Amino acid sequence: MKTVAKLAKTHFPRWLARGRIRARQRTGRCYELSLKTLQRLADSGVADGVSLVHGTALLAWSRTGHAWLEHEGEGEVYDAVFDTVMSVAEYVAEYGVIIERRYTIREACKLMVAQSHWGPW
Repeated sequence: MKTVAKLAKTHFPRWLARGRIRARQRTGRCYELSLKTLQRLADSGVADGVSLVHGTALLAWSRTGHAWLEHEGEGEVYDAVFDTVMSVAEYVAEYGVIIERRYTIREACKLMVAQSHWGPW
């Protein structure tokens, strides 16, 4: 797994460059930060092939609800809480994620407005 320190020294993929959110506090905000990042990517015209994914992950020694972005064409995952990018295979191995639902930007925004929260839906 690429650590945050290593990633700070490298560049983020071109598809993600315009979408990253600056946030001092990321813990507990996966649904919000993931959707905000996807919205920024859409506003920049680079959200093609990027899905918002809701599922569960092994975090802090327990399985918990989690959200992340997945770029199907690149085979990469962006986790907004850890501010990291890795391959799908690395992400599954590192966090034991189980996908429950994928959303397009349109579906996610409709659900956010209809239910008045960032997720999960």
